[in-house]
Amino acid sequence: MGSPDPYVKNKELPINPIASVGPLPVPDEKKRKRRRALREDEVHVFLRTARAEDERRLGEGRGMIPQLPLWALLVERGSRWQETVKLRWCDVDLDGGWAVFRAEVTKNKKQRTVSLPKALCPLLSELRGVHARISGHPPFTDDLVFLRPNGSAWFGPKDQNDGGGRELFYATLKAAGIARSDVRGSSVDIHALRGTAVTRMLRAGVPYPTVEKIVGADIRILLRHYEDLQPEDLRDDLERMNTAIPGTLLPPQSDMGTASA
Repeated sequence: MGSPDPYVKNKELPINPIASVGPLPVPDEKKRKRRRALREDEVHVFLRTARAEDERRLGEGRGMIPQLPLWALLVERGSRWQETVKLRWCDVDLDGGWAVFRAEVTKNKKQRTVSLPKALCPLLSELRGVHARISGHPPFTDDLVFLRPNGSAWFGPKDQNDGGGRELFYATLKAAGIARSDVRGSSVDIHALRGTAVTRMLRAGVPYPTVEKIVGADIRILLRHYEDLQPEDLRDDLERMNTAIPGTLLPPQSDMGTASA
């Protein structure tokens, strides 16, 4: 039997008895797509490669707009693709080091303010200068911060797609020598950068409430879908605890002799 909705429409049922029932939990092995976070060494290689790709496109005359700042923000703060590429210069305070994701561009329709990585602010300042050189004037406050390499917007009227961001991401990933999937079947895509940021924050000991506010999602969702801590991460966390276990099984022989006497 399919959905009860047609029976409700035909008045064969007064109401849909399962309308309020949510989807059943799906085991990890049954999920359609499993993502993994980039390892710390992969993060550094990816961003270095992104910079090299910017230089290559510029040298070939195929792209004037650097993409390193975009990838850096995604991997450092875990913002969603759509809300990131809709940031405008009026949303960014380079002096204070803040970015405001307006309610109209966030998935949960709630505004949030996120601190920018200190190393990113000079890059964004340079990016602003690039925009000014190309357009012939400083960017207007409502101009987009992040543009395609050719200077066009990452989204159009139907902005549900990524506007070619996926292809550029995979090309950068390939140039960095990072596999799109591993032996476990876990893959790396643009959305995996969100999981990468969450995992890096947790590794650094950032408190859960802070992570929630930065990425704009409930911690339960973050842990279920984005956290990718490995066994060695958990071991390192536990090793930082002060142990109460004695250092030896038995006291030294001299102590034992004294005790028996």
